[in-house]
Amino acid sequence: MVWFLTLQTFLASVSGAITWPWSAQLDRSEEADNKRALDLKCWAVILGHITGFAFISAWSQLHEHFDGSLIIFPLAYCVLRLLFKLAEKAREVVIYGDDGEKDVMEEHWEEATEETEDDVMGLTMSYLLVQTIRFWATGYMPDAEGNMPGGHTTSDLQAALFMIVGILIAAASYMRTVYFPDWRDRNAMWLRLVCDFSFSWTIMFGIDAFLTNSGLGGAEFGVVGDVITACIVTVWAFAVVYFLDKKVDSAMHKEEELAASPNSRDQAKAKLQKRKRAAMRGTILALGVLIGFAWEKSFDTAVDDTAEKESKIMPPSFIKVVLAMLLATVVLPAWRWYILPEVVRLGGFSDPADEEAEDRRGLLRASPSFISACNSLWLVCS
Repeated sequence: MVWFLTLQTFLASVSGAITWPWSAQLDRSEEADNKRALDLKCWAVILGHITGFAFISAWSQLHEHFDGSLIIFPLAYCVLRLLFKLAEKAREVVIYGDDGEKDVMEEHWEEATEETEDDVMGLTMSYLLVQTIRFWATGYMPDAEGNMPGGHTTSDLQAALFMIVGILIAAASYMRTVYFPDWRDRNAMWLRLVCDFSFSWTIMFGIDAFLTNSGLGGAEFGVVGDVITACIVTVWAFAVVYFLDKKVDSAMHKEEELAASPNSRDQAKAKLQKRKRAAMRGTILALGVLIGFAWEKSFDTAVDDTAEKESKIMPPSFIKVVLAMLLATVVLPAWRWYILPEVVRLGGFSDPADEEAEDRRGLLRASPSFISACNSLWLVCS
């Protein structure tokens, strides 16, 4: 709740929707608005995912307390939905409480905040779903960090089982995007994010289990094992991205050929090819998330191990805060000044399922590495 309230208040301040007595006079020039829009997007991505993982920690502990009960899903959904609705009403009061109109920056604020809330919902519900799948596959409930109880491991067959389930979830998301394009409300967005994140979690935990059982890496080997897992996940994901990129190019050429035809059936087929490209782009973005999750886990383990080793000098929690601040000091400027403007220019924050969004081929190659960097940043900072 603290992170959620921080997110709402801080983004409102960055956008200029609310001002403080000690704030300077707000510059409303176009250049200043563009700078605030980038600042807003920067902090929205970071705070949104910090908040998402804070909710993951809280709901996962409750899920573990309930022994994997399915009641956690409607409970988590209803609580998050209520929080989002209250935040929406608060934003309306702020937006229309001064001059009765919504200006450009207030619109950016509302959009950015809703996007972060979408990520919170997707991260939380997907993690709970994957924890349940792992519980059903192994018979043991993983802890909030995703680790199996002491003395228990995941067999290769069990790991393969929930990886298959994850792939089926991704396939269902692909089919929905292609064959049910008219379902595009906020619940549809949440469903897509839950599917994408669930696919990423299952693949990561599956590969980690395979490496642990073979003695080649995995969580059982600490930081080195997690780094090996992250490297293998990265290589595998980029290989799949390369294949999908070729399929997207092929679909684009087919779409152009069909769109040039005056035949109505060919026009319908061209629209189908466009939706297939959007669905494959969504899969590419999900693979980028997978890379980020894998590297986040290695960062998290490294920070925990460092804090534990230096616990005689100062409290582990303080060491974690210091490490997070140092890493953020290095990574955050690069993200804000160089990566973010380019990603915004390429349309990297558009919905993959939005047929009207600009679809640039350069984005398809940039997205996985961009999302990997983002995930590593905001999860290390959290």
